[in-house]
Amino acid sequence: MTADVNPSGMCCGGLTEVKEADEAVQNICEMVHVGGDEHIHLRVYESWHQGEELALHGVLESMTHDSPIDYFE
Repeated sequence: MTADVNPSGMCCGGLTEVKEADEAVQNICEMVHVGGDEHIHLRVYESWHQGEELALHGVLESMTHDSPIDYFE
C-alpha cells in the first residue's frame, strides 16, 4: 500500500493541524474507495526504520468521498 503524505506531516486529503511525529513512527491517514459512494478511512503507522512494514491501527467505515480525513483513534 502506498500513501501520499505531505512532508509537513499532514494526512493526505486535506489540511489538518500539523503535529510532530516522533522520531520512529509516522502516522498516515488514507481514504480508500470500496464501491459505489462508500469509502473507508485507514490509519496506519509507518516506521522510519528500514525493513519494517506498515501497521494498520484504525478503520472508519461508511465514509463518503466528501468526508474529511482527520486523525482518529
